Amino acid sequence: MNGLSPDLRNSISNSFISIGYKSECIKKEYYFTDFFAEEPLLRKIDMAIFGHEPFDYRSACLSISSLNDKNQIDEQAFQLRALGAPYNFIIRNGKSELYSNLGKSVKWVETVETKNLTRYINTNKKYLYPDEIIRQKSNFSQP
Repeated sequence: MNGLSPDLRNSISNSFISIGYKSECIKKEYYFTDFFAEEPLLRKIDMAIFGHEPFDYRSACLSISSLNDKNQIDEQAFQLRALGAPYNFIIRNGKSELYSNLGKSVKWVETVETKNLTRYINTNKKYLYPDEIIRQKSNFSQP
C-alpha cells in the first residue's frame, strides 16, 4: 500500500461528511485486527468509515485502501472482511474498485475512475448513507 495523497484523502472525507457521516467517524490510517487470519494479525488501511461509536466491526461501513500490485487486489479485498465493513474501495492505478463483503467471501461490484470517486459517493448517498448501511448490517433494511 502506498497510501492516498492528502488531497484525495481530504476530498473523500469531505464527500462522506456531505452524505451524513460525522468527521470523527472517519478514521485515517486505521489499524484493525484480522481474526480471520491463521493467527490474529494487525492490518492497516488508508481510511475506515464508521456509522457511529464504538468503532468496531459492528459499526464499520466502508473502507478505502490503496494498492499498486495488481496480483494482490483479490487477496486484499478478502483480507478486508475482518474490518466488518460491507463495502470496500481499493484504489489502484487511477481506478477505485468496489468490493462487497459477504462474510466468508467478497464480490467485486464495480470499478470507478478514482477522479470520479467523490462524485460516486455523493450520487450513491441512498446506499452509502450511514444509517442505511447499519440497517443492512442488522438485516432491518426494506427490500
